[in-house]
Amino acid sequence: MDIQNIIIQKIDLPQFIKDYAHVELSRKGNGWRCKCPIHENSVNPEAMYVDDRGGYYCFACNSGGNVINFLSDYEHISYSAATERLASMLNINLKDDAEYQDQKRLEDKFNDYKKRGLAGVDNVKQYLMEKRGFTEVTIQTFELGMWDGKITIPLLDANGRTVGMAVRQFDAKPKYMNSRNNILYDKSEFLFGLDKARRLIKNTVYVVEGYMDAISGYQMGIPTVAYCSNELHRDQIRMLNNYLRRDTTVVICPDNDDAGKKRIPRVRDYFKAISPSRQVRVILMPDGYKDMNDLLLAGIDAQTLPTEHIDKYVARLIIGACKTIEEEYQRAEEYLKTVKSEMIRLDIIKYLAERWNKDVEDLKKYFNTVGEDSNDILSEASDITGCINDLRKIYSIGGYKTHFQQIDNCIRKIEKKQVVIIGGYSGTGKTSMGVEYMLRAICQDNLRVAFFSLEMPKGKLIERCVAKLIGCSMPEVEGYIASNDTAVQKVIAKLQNRLIVFDGNDYSMEDIQKRIELVNTKNVLGGPIDMVFVDYFGYMKGVSEFQGACAAATKMKAIAKENDLIFVMLSQLNRGGNPYGEPNMQQLKLTGDLEASADIIMLIWQPGKDPNLSLEERDSLENVLRIKIDKARDGMYGNPVSEYYYNKSTSRLEEKYLE
Repeated sequence: MDIQNIIIQKIDLPQFIKDYAHVELSRKGNGWRCKCPIHENSVNPEAMYVDDRGGYYCFACNSGGNVINFLSDYEHISYSAATERLASMLNINLKDDAEYQDQKRLEDKFNDYKKRGLAGVDNVKQYLMEKRGFTEVTIQTFELGMWDGKITIPLLDANGRTVGMAVRQFDAKPKYMNSRNNILYDKSEFLFGLDKARRLIKNTVYVVEGYMDAISGYQMGIPTVAYCSNELHRDQIRMLNNYLRRDTTVVICPDNDDAGKKRIPRVRDYFKAISPSRQVRVILMPDGYKDMNDLLLAGIDAQTLPTEHIDKYVARLIIGACKTIEEEYQRAEEYLKTVKSEMIRLDIIKYLAERWNKDVEDLKKYFNTVGEDSNDILSEASDITGCINDLRKIYSIGGYKTHFQQIDNCIRKIEKKQVVIIGGYSGTGKTSMGVEYMLRAICQDNLRVAFFSLEMPKGKLIERCVAKLIGCSMPEVEGYIASNDTAVQKVIAKLQNRLIVFDGNDYSMEDIQKRIELVNTKNVLGGPIDMVFVDYFGYMKGVSEFQGACAAATKMKAIAKENDLIFVMLSQLNRGGNPYGEPNMQQLKLTGDLEASADIIMLIWQPGKDPNLSLEERDSLENVLRIKIDKARDGMYGNPVSEYYYNKSTSRLEEKYLE
């Protein structure tokens, strides 16, 4: 967790802007409005919007971001300088923060490379101005230079920090080379030009293929970012979404050649998975022009060129690649099932009618019935080859350890689409175990989790999380929270964008499914949910009756499969047993369908609560939890019974081996 997130969490942005910039804020909905103190001659009393969650945006000067961005723009200093100034205000000693110092050393190193390049810029100006069409202002803005016979292109993150370098070679291949990944730069999520484009983005953003194209778009006055690789990656889409309003249109500008076009279907799939409601279009480049830089050189404003919805663009690509008319029919039938908008479907059908010389109405009637005949039912089945391919996919994706060593020795891993039941009597520690499993999934595997806390208020759930992550006792959490300790800020930052909590007490499985879909559709966690926890089954709507309980248990598996996630359900055991005796899965409360739906069943008990134990035996087993794997659909490979010690001073479960 980096120091920037600690600063963002510690500072109340509306109050900071009011006190530091001396402006009055007025409450508007879930945020505040004020004059923008950043740009000169600001007279609009509602130019800047500041939300209570720590973000701001000025609709006049396009400044926006967090408190560090605000101070950087307000004082005209770098993001790093703003970070250090705010840390000083909070009495945070950055010299002792190893992670920040590592970041600073990297930034300083790349700034040194940048300076070397700038010293040689005169050697490359003629090429940049005559061959690329860049103005001197553009060259200075992007800090282009030359060093060792190569054009140097600094790589700046969204906050303007120099996080890497790229070079354009003239007499060697590959033509472009860039820095290796580091703690500040990951090529798969980096977007070149985002630091400048984010201040221009309003209704539209253009996404291009290379550095020179992004620079060209910027010179045209267009918000433009480049993915600088073969295709736009999932993480780059997620990164871009952080700077877009819901109604902002993304215009993809692939190179106008076969290699550039053939990747667009996969990009469409990424957007459908990550931002299904995002308006995505593709620029229609005129013949003879390959990219944005060609347009700049020809004096063509890219914003004047037509664009096409990505669904229709991909439809034309797919149909155009077919070898026979029969193949076109088949591919069109398959593809139209994936098009959500009825109006775009109609546009595609009109295109097909013209291509095939068919009547539009006839095609409309036909394609509206697609999916209702026996062929579609049979298409749900797979032959052996399809099954083997699915197995390969499962192997390639892999699974996730629980990071409880003894449990992992037994079941090896848990895979997405699987259901895990954690069962136990009241007071045996099943919630504590479930929370710790969740935290290990977040911290070790970086999974995104939705926790449905039907019994416990969200504040008390987070109390357990804070205690376990800090490593303190439950009573000590109050002191950490009251003092707003840095350790708490680190916990917040660790869980931010990785955990979302719903603490209603009357959810049905349909309610859970709807909330999963909303979190994914709105990209609340920056990507799809990987794991769902429900605490616990008995508190769900409709499960007090046998029929409702059966239906809810069965629905778990459907949710896990449809949303490609791990579904963890906590459940109490039927009365009649005791918290110290070894349970079995037939004791799961309310329905045997829980047993049937589960891929893995873990049962918890506390042997130390046995009243028949001697004092010595009771002492040796105090705070000991035993967990039995009573079902593992993929088999067991070790001892199904494991033993853990609940350490009250750290609130954590520690490995304790049965003798």
